[in-house]
Amino acid sequence: MQQEVDRLRSVLLTADEMQAAKNKLLGQYALGKQTNGQIAQIFGLYETLGLGIKFDEQFQEYVAGVTAEGAREAAQACFTEPYVSLVGPAIAVEQAGLK
Repeated sequence: MQQEVDRLRSVLLTADEMQAAKNKLLGQYALGKQTNGQIAQIFGLYETLGLGIKFDEQFQEYVAGVTAEGAREAAQACFTEPYVSLVGPAIAVEQAGLK
């Protein structure tokens, strides 16, 4: 996982990788709006965040406008310090030397 994060921070994604990521994101977004309840939840979130329900249409435009350079800049800004999350018994943390 750390290798992939490092790659996102340092290497520009190819056009094919960018398109695949956009397709996956937009596909998952569409699948998350199949029922009236899901749509209401999303619109409610947008209203709560102050984005308004028009953001639903704008979201797709924003995704389409993401460039490889923009993705790398976002990765450099957001993926600054690695951390490890372990789920399980306390012994797992001790054995990993993270305690």
